[in-house]
Amino acid sequence: MFRKDGKVPAEIKKAKLEDWYSGLDDQSRIRISRYLEKVNTKTPFDFFMDTVGKAIADENCAFAVKLCDDAYTFADMTDYQRFLLNELLITAYFGCERYDDTKAACEANYELFPKIKVQLESDNGARSRRNWSSGTSTSMSSSESRATTTSVSRCSRDTTRWAS
Repeated sequence: MFRKDGKVPAEIKKAKLEDWYSGLDDQSRIRISRYLEKVNTKTPFDFFMDTVGKAIADENCAFAVKLCDDAYTFADMTDYQRFLLNELLITAYFGCERYDDTKAACEANYELFPKIKVQLESDNGARSRRNWSSGTSTSMSSSESRATTTSVSRCSRDTTRWAS
């Protein structure tokens, strides 16, 4: 998928991320080419969510962190989308053993949580109804529970970078 001829891959064009791609070095272009197959190109946000998820699954956490950083610059995001991207960023930071950054991303999601709580409940349906104040859940899958628990970690550090 890496193109030595300088042409932008079709998936990048579909996601309208030509400017982002043109700024990548050759090594990053090679890395991103590994994750382009069947990537969601509906929006830049969808593209970054898919490629970050694939990089994490490939245990390429350092590249996943870079993609998250790029997403903050090149993808317009709602608070809810920022929350979802932070979920992946938390995993990527942890995989890189960047624990202070992991904590900061958790804190950012904790700050975002009151703003996105209703949408999170709505998107996860009745099976994930949760008593948010007590921290107990009913019929939540382990991944949903882990993601929510990670996101709502109680912390007190400044989180303006991720929560803006």
